[in-house]
Amino acid sequence: GATLQSNATVQTKPSYQYCGNETHPVSVYIVSTEKGKCTWTDQDGMSIQPDTLDNRGEYNSTSKTFTQSASVKPTRQELIGITYPRGYTDVLFTVTDSMGNENKCINQVYVNDDQEPAFKMPNGVNQSLICGKTFEVDSEPYKCSAYFQYYEPVATDNCAVSSVQKPAHNPKGDHYPVGSNVEKITAKDESGNEKICEIMIKVKDVEPPTLSCDNDIVAYVPATFSPCHNGAVVNFKCNAADNCNSKQPFQCSVNSGSTIAVGKHSITCTATDTGGNTTTATIKAKVLDVTPPRFKTFPSDMVHYAQAGESFGKTWDVPVAEDNTCDVVDVKEINGRKPGDLLAAGKHDITYVATDKSGNSVTKSFTLTVVSPSAPSISNCPGNITKTSDTHQWVTRVTWPDIVATDADNKTLTAKGIETLPVSGMAFPLGITTVKYTFEGTTSKQVATCEFNVIVNDVEKPSPVTSATDVFKCSPGSEGKGVGNYQQCGGLVIPVTSKTGQINVIGGVVPFSGTNTTCCNTAFKCTGDDKYKACLPK
Repeated sequence: GATLQSNATVQTKPSYQYCGNETHPVSVYIVSTEKGKCTWTDQDGMSIQPDTLDNRGEYNSTSKTFTQSASVKPTRQELIGITYPRGYTDVLFTVTDSMGNENKCINQVYVNDDQEPAFKMPNGVNQSLICGKTFEVDSEPYKCSAYFQYYEPVATDNCAVSSVQKPAHNPKGDHYPVGSNVEKITAKDESGNEKICEIMIKVKDVEPPTLSCDNDIVAYVPATFSPCHNGAVVNFKCNAADNCNSKQPFQCSVNSGSTIAVGKHSITCTATDTGGNTTTATIKAKVLDVTPPRFKTFPSDMVHYAQAGESFGKTWDVPVAEDNTCDVVDVKEINGRKPGDLLAAGKHDITYVATDKSGNSVTKSFTLTVVSPSAPSISNCPGNITKTSDTHQWVTRVTWPDIVATDADNKTLTAKGIETLPVSGMAFPLGITTVKYTFEGTTSKQVATCEFNVIVNDVEKPSPVTSATDVFKCSPGSEGKGVGNYQQCGGLVIPVTSKTGQINVIGGVVPFSGTNTTCCNTAFKCTGDDKYKACLPK
């Protein structure tokens, strides 16, 4: 600072602080524009006035300070009310002391414009400012957009608007896509201050999608049994579209190509667009089983020969049926008959019906013939047969019709012990021979008999034995076999065919000559001619 001096003859310019010249930096007083204005008005006059220093002054012993004798123009009072424009303004100050010495300096006032631009509605529009507001509009029919127009706000500034960036859509009318659309109007002033007016246009998709599906679908369970099927494959098509998506997806409660059980079904398909609009379609589907079941096992025809006093009848295995749907098949005998039931004699049709859950049925029968417990039936049973012996013989051949016996099931029976019984065409000896055929039913176990007598009478007188050669000689080893009274013991062989096809004679001994030993019992002798010899009492 300046040095205070008391010598009045020295011409010394006053000095200053906080003011600029060629050797001092300029003091800049920074202020902001007043609200709504592009200027600033000094209200106190002290903001930029420099402090003065002079070499002369008066000393105040009380405050122990010097009072400067220099003055500054303009004065503080003169600065009050001065209005400064935006930017830098130089203020020239003159410092003058009491001797007329003066000095000059410059300070600056910088008026900063820090006010953002503002928006207002156009003149004549009776509407509040729309910046920051949201407008909701519905989409137009068949479109994924909506038409909307608005009054574009006008940008203003306390100084001047340098640029305005327009919104993406034309405010005078434009189509906005479904969704949230933010329209921005950006205004800048010359100081670089920026203001953005945002307007939200929400376009709501109010149009539901379209959905069309096949309907009244009928599918049939395959008619094959191995393997069986739990249902049928149901195929259908759906087409969905939306004002915002030509390939609108959809979902169904059952997918096409799925296997569905037999019965009626309602398949629900739903299409929901991005706006949450929903359309539903219902598909009515029928899965039908038109194939009747089949019997896996079934009894063959059978005959039951009833026995007297039986408490149970004929039994059989209940048929087993299967279905193409894998379901259990209900099998019933239509008359309620059960295996083991006692049935009357005669033919009975045992009929079973197999019914599946769809009502398809198959019927099949087998015949059960019940034969009553009756004895076998005998035909051609002769009465007593009377014959005379052949000439010079004590036997004669006796024939009768074939004795036929049939059981209750019409089967021909064989007499018991047929191999040892006399048969038609055999030689019967003199006297009475009882022939008895016994037949037993194979199933009924009932017995029937055919019994008759063969009577052979001797009407020929015996011839005397003329020589010892009349005695029949038997083969070695057959001595004393005891050929019975009136049984053949020599002479010609009499062939007789029995049931077994063997050649024999009564007594079971085939006589022949060439030995000296008799075949007759010791109480008898073989007597007769060369044609026929018999054992006669001695």
